[in-house]
Amino acid sequence: GGSPWPGVGHLASEGGGARNTFGNAFAAAGHTWTTTLCNADTDGDGFTNGQELGDPACTWTPGNTPERGTGISHPGYADSIPLVTTPSYRLVGPNAYEGVLQGRVFPKAWGAVNFHSAASEWAREYCRALHLYNKTDFAAAFFMADRPASDQQYLPPDAYVSISDVTGCGSVDMATCAFQYSDVGSPQNTTAAATHGIYVDC
Repeated sequence: GGSPWPGVGHLASEGGGARNTFGNAFAAAGHTWTTTLCNADTDGDGFTNGQELGDPACTWTPGNTPERGTGISHPGYADSIPLVTTPSYRLVGPNAYEGVLQGRVFPKAWGAVNFHSAASEWAREYCRALHLYNKTDFAAAFFMADRPASDQQYLPPDAYVSISDVTGCGSVDMATCAFQYSDVGSPQNTTAAATHGIYVDC
């Protein structure tokens, strides 16, 4: 891995003094993380600033947790590019506290998730990690087969599960838990998301 660079917008790693290309762009944006700045590639390495800084969908706002906290690279130097081997997760549903659990290993597409042997544990850990608890009781997980038909709208475009556990992720370590990733649309991806995807209610 690379070295920390807290002064991300400056030539000096600790900050202060002359700016690098990202720093110039950040200053031009009023020192604000805008969608335009997020989607820009200020160092010309083929990755957007958001992809390098863990916000590939450009949805991060101050005070919230970015999509990805690993594989971070520097948006001001072309020789620094992201390396991501662990999945990111999100809920897609009617509000921030419930929805279909989707996952991906960046830069692959979002896919449905199925942790059949530990779905409820994963639901609780996910909600706890993102401080999304909306109720006093434990978070719950449901197979999509047991959800109303209207919830099918929250599934990703691919019809199959993209991430599933293969060794029983009972330890619920979201960073290191063993999982199997099937590329969206790949032949080995045969578990139907419409029935075996997971809906989480925090």
